[in-house]
Amino acid sequence: MKKALKLLITSFTFWFAALSLLIIWNHYSGGDSKSIVLIYFNVILESISLNDAGRALLNSGPEISAKTIPGEISVYWYVAHLLSFILYGAVLDGIKAVVKLLLRAPSKGEAT
Repeated sequence: MKKALKLLITSFTFWFAALSLLIIWNHYSGGDSKSIVLIYFNVILESISLNDAGRALLNSGPEISAKTIPGEISVYWYVAHLLSFILYGAVLDGIKAVVKLLLRAPSKGEAT
């Protein structure tokens, strides 16, 4: 149990998901009324927002009332933000695992 908790706490995926939830809450409560942090600091969501089809897809979901300039936002933006941050964390966890494997691998010149 302790090992699983330690693994969770040290994973980038966990912290990126937690950060995403904080950013979503900040946006929902009006701290990011122009969606700058929610959308434009997220590379994936920014590229989707610049594409007409992608923007239409993410705007097609059920809207919730938020303290933003338009007053409402589609839930799909929040889901896409959370999923993209989980993806960023998973990529960093993968890089961390590869680096650990490379550091543990014996050199070709060493005797095993």
